Amino acid sequence: KINRSVKTINSAESLDELCQVSMDTLQFAFGVEAGFFAVLDQGEIEIMSPLGFEKSALESVCQKQLRFQINDDLVISYTKPELSNYFCESLVNNLPESNCLVIAPIRTTAWEAEPLGCIVVLRLSSALHEEQTVLIDSLADSVAPVIKQFYEIENLKKTHIPDPEAQVKAFYDAYESDKEAFGIGYDVYFKHVETLPFSSVNLTHYEGLDFVQVMDVVVVFSTESIPQPLYDRSIVPGHFNDIVDTTQAVHLNYPVHSHIDIESMR
Repeated sequence: KINRSVKTINSAESLDELCQVSMDTLQFAFGVEAGFFAVLDQGEIEIMSPLGFEKSALESVCQKQLRFQINDDLVISYTKPELSNYFCESLVNNLPESNCLVIAPIRTTAWEAEPLGCIVVLRLSSALHEEQTVLIDSLADSVAPVIKQFYEIENLKKTHIPDPEAQVKAFYDAYESDKEAFGIGYDVYFKHVETLPFSSVNLTHYEGLDFVQVMDVVVVFSTESIPQPLYDRSIVPGHFNDIVDTTQAVHLNYPVHSHIDIESMR
């Protein structure tokens, strides 16, 4: 059972899917009737895939109150536990009735400063046995590298993958701020560039300028005129949507080579 589950876990495409698949495994293969995933998200605990109670039951609880200590040690209680020994009162008051307790830390190595989260099992359809605790702990070990990979991909997107729509909006806000504060006018220039799959566009001519490539259109912000070969058309924007509409117009005059959604700039 655990081997089949690991194959499914490794194919999960999101953290939500991963936790739900794992909880389904606990429910149908191990007889778990109540439990949840607790995942550390930027220092705070997020409850995911609750079983035996609705996540909405926790909506009245401040997120910071859900904080509890996730240790490196596997916690096991074969009989009905005193949940207040492990969780804060705000969380205990919203949890379902329990007949056992397993808190299996999710960690990739023993040297991590803090686990990535934990799997919490509160109730089984029958008495808890040692074999089940071993399997639950094994499941936690199996999901750990996948969760870590999701976090690494998300951090990579935030730190290394540019968001052209956000960059255009940031330039617009900065130039509008200077215009309002110092009366400095500016123009926005648009240039279609030929894009090909798996190759980057040579934009060295735009070095030193405030520019963003959105799909196959280079958008340039400047308080001074730029040479004609660097743009196809220019506008003095009265609103951010003027930039969006012009970018769309320049883009639509040429074949589509990208899947970036220009409408998301609005």
